[in-house]
Order: sequence, then structure tokens, then C-alpha cells
Amino acid sequence: MKKKRLGIIGGGQLAMMLADAARGMKYSVTVLSETAQEPAISHADDFFVGRFDDESSFLNLFSKCDVIAFESEFSNTPALKKVADKFPHIVGLHLSALDHLADKLRQKQFLGELGIPTAGYSIMNGNPEVWLRDLKKHYPQGCMLKWARGGYDGKGNFLWRYQPDLFDKALDFVSKALDKSISIYAEELVVFEKELAVVTARSVSGESVSYPTVITVQGDGICLEALGPAVNWGLPEKCAQRAEAIAKEIGKRVGLNGVFAVEFFYTSSGDVLVNEIAPRVHNSGHFSLGAAEVSQFTAHWLCLLGEPLPPWGCKPLVGMLNVLGPAKILGKVTPFLYSNTGIISYWYEKQESRPGRKMGHMVIYANSQADFDLKWEEARGALKEWHKSYSS
Repeated sequence: MKKKRLGIIGGGQLAMMLADAARGMKYSVTVLSETAQEPAISHADDFFVGRFDDESSFLNLFSKCDVIAFESEFSNTPALKKVADKFPHIVGLHLSALDHLADKLRQKQFLGELGIPTAGYSIMNGNPEVWLRDLKKHYPQGCMLKWARGGYDGKGNFLWRYQPDLFDKALDFVSKALDKSISIYAEELVVFEKELAVVTARSVSGESVSYPTVITVQGDGICLEALGPAVNWGLPEKCAQRAEAIAKEIGKRVGLNGVFAVEFFYTSSGDVLVNEIAPRVHNSGHFSLGAAEVSQFTAHWLCLLGEPLPPWGCKPLVGMLNVLGPAKILGKVTPFLYSNTGIISYWYEKQESRPGRKMGHMVIYANSQADFDLKWEEARGALKEWHKSYSS
């Protein structure tokens, strides 16, 4: 039987790691990227450059593939749907699920239909100025303004605590969304103890397996680090189990295939609230690349190919540090590639660094807490020195 041909829509670091996994499985992989300078290009067997709203771009890719993976949930355009109808044999598209989850407001509504707890929210309608001022009545402690589409790594979010001097900025944030015909809503600020994430793999056969729940640490809306399993850092076992059960239920009810992530808030009252759903491989699962028996990238392909999911274990203690672009640097930087026993670095081969841009990540793992703590501090220290070298 002819071996299936794999394709990826997207050319960034997630696509790069998906391509590496595909080739490691001895599959041919083709990438559709918006530019020829994206990291995934040199990791693929073939590539096309084209816009993600152009039918000809998708036609070029689909004609070469049997299975398609998405780097981003933002590729679900009318052009993509139109072309997909011409290639009914292709596996992995699940466009209805993507359309449901690419819109964060639809996510909130979907979670409500399922009875899954999430933060309260208010949809913008009517006069934006009146709406912004009235939010204080509903959320006295403040709220997060969110674009329903197009937001990631802190973009598309605005923290609104009703400061008079920031009113014009808040109004501008709302206006930009409306100009792009993007819905906007306000989400209640949740007082949480920890932020959590669960990365789950769901096969086209219905088989579903989750990596251990991890604790994530954010800064300016960007994930800085992840630690797992979360129960080793104070999360009650029942809460980890609850988060993993919710993630599997979401995948089943929305019909997701492949790897996806669900982010949560864990509150002081012991509640686990869904924050957002990412229907793709995810930053919080990067620890699996080196610290688990199966990486999330390999697992994604196995799910789409309908292959049985192999043993799923990971190291007793795992961590991930994102390597972000140094402050005030715009341009090339020396790759950060620090590795040691229990410490692995991955560099994304991006052409240009920007402050806060994800340039790579580190995976740290150990068998004991004492050993992990030593490796964690060693890794953080090495990363700090790399940043320091660009601070003068």
C-alpha cells in the first residue's frame, strides 16, 4: 500500500517540529508557508509559498497530500473550505471543529452548552464607549478585553481596570477589532492560584490519551515556563484528574482529531475553570520533546494516521523554559543551545529576533525533586547569561 503523504499549513516553529516528527517516522512532508524564510522550510521535503486565504495555495498543497496538519487555528478561511471539498480523501482537516474553536467567543458559548465551568464574560454590543464604562458594574475588580479571533501570545488581549488614563487605549483596542469585523468580549478577571494546561491526543479511532497536567507561568500573555506533573507542585490529584477529564470531553464533543491543548485556571476554592482551547500542538506540551516516550508532534501524526497510540509515559519530573528574544534586540542573535544531562535545548532557526519573540525552548527532566531543582536552576542561569550578553 502506498505510504501516505503528509502536509502542514504553516511554516513556523510548530510546523518545523511537526515536519521533524514526520520525517522521523519516514514520511514525506510538504509545507505551505507564507514566506520562504520560515523555520519549517528547511525541515520539509517540499514546500509552497502562498497566502493562507488564496485557493491556489491550498490547491498546490492538497494535490500533494493525504493528511493535513495545521500549525495555527487561524487558517480556516472560506478559500480553505472551498478547496477542501474537492479533496474528500484528505484526513486531518476537521474544519467544523477548527471553525468552532478558532473563535474564542464561540469557545465560551460552547463550554457553556457543555456545562463546563469558565470565567464569566460580556459580549460587546452597542456603543463601545458606554460598554467599556459599564463593565465596572459587572466586574468591579477589572476584566480582560479579548478579540474573538486573531489573538495569541498576548496579542488580542487588553487588561482593563478602568484607569481613566488608559480609556483611549482600551477604546482603540476595541475599535481595531471592530474595524476587522472581529467580535470582542470582556472576560471576568479570575483570582487564581495556578494556571494549568493539559495536552491531549485524540485519534481518528476515538482513542484519547493526555500528558500529565502541567503548571504554566505567563508573562505579558506569553508562556515563560511549564512544570509537571502539576501534582508535584501542589495541585491536588483530583483537580489534575478533573482537568484531564474535561480536556478529553471537549475533544470528544467537538470532534477534534490530533493533539490539542486546554488551558485552565485553578482557583483558591479548588475550582478548575477552562481558560482557552488550542486545537493544535501547543507550547505547554513542548516538554514532551525529549522528556516523554512520545512527543506531542509524533502523537499528532499518529492520531491523524489512525495508528495505535504507543506507551505514553514521561520522566517523573519535567519542565520547559521558553527562550524569548532579548529585550531591545531586533535582528539576528547567536543561537542559544545550552545542553547538559537532563537539559535539552531546541532552537527555532528564525531569521530575526524581537523582544519577547519565541526563539527556542529548553526541556529539563529528572527523577528526583532535588536533582530537578539543580537542573532547573542551571538551565535558568544559562538562559539568563545569554540574555545578559545582549543587554549592554
